[in-house]
Amino acid sequence: MKRSITIIIMALFAVSCKQSSKKETDKANEDFNKGDKELAMVAKESDSLAREKIAADWRHFKQHSDSTLTTMDKDMVATDARVAKANKKEQLKLNKDIKKAKLKLDQLKQKLKKEDEEFNREMHALNEEAKVRNEYFKREFDHDSHELGTALKDIFKDNVK
Repeated sequence: MKRSITIIIMALFAVSCKQSSKKETDKANEDFNKGDKELAMVAKESDSLAREKIAADWRHFKQHSDSTLTTMDKDMVATDARVAKANKKEQLKLNKDIKKAKLKLDQLKQKLKKEDEEFNREMHALNEEAKVRNEYFKREFDHDSHELGTALKDIFKDNVK
């Protein structure tokens, strides 16, 4: 009899432990799933914020570049007026230099337009590689536009004697 009471007590103890363990396991799984969903939501928000920052950086760069190109267009007009006042011999050389500068300016405009179209097309797939590529383009474009600006300023320096 003692033996059967001991067996019954042990069986009750095992059943109660099993139920408690199952409840704890279910609670842990629930917490894990909740944490996983929160992590996915945070990752999505982070990705969205990164995209917004990259897009804002690009818009700022594009506006600055457009402004620089517009200023260079105005400088070209002023340079044309100065060339018209020069003597015929200087005009030939200056017109050649201006033609090169205008060609370079047109190339920069096309390059910026192409990159802007590509950026807008790929906006949905922005990732770290696209960010690095955009930064490279910005540096290269700024360098090229700076060189063109310097060339415009230097057109008359070679002819002063």
